[in-house]
Formats: sequence, C-alpha cells, structure tokens
Amino acid sequence: MWLTVEGSTRHLLPGDLFELAAGVLHAERYGPQGATYWVARR
Repeated sequence: MWLTVEGSTRHLLPGDLFELAAGVLHAERYGPQGATYWVARR
C-alpha cells in the first residue's frame, strides 16, 4: 500500500506502522491484490 500525506508518499510493506493525527487528510493506494491492515483509534 502507498500512503500519501502532505504531498509525501510512503510505500508501506507488511509489518510497517504509521500514525496519523485525527482529521489529517491523506490518500491510500493499493496494488492489484489489495491490502489488509488493522486500524486502532483513540
């Protein structure tokens, strides 16, 4: 999966972590196989 925040894009691989503050605009892209990930919120 690719995560874009404030014009910067990261390619996330299995086991990678990321954090976003509430309300931060972002975009997510997935390859043809899709992606599965866990989301935790406070």
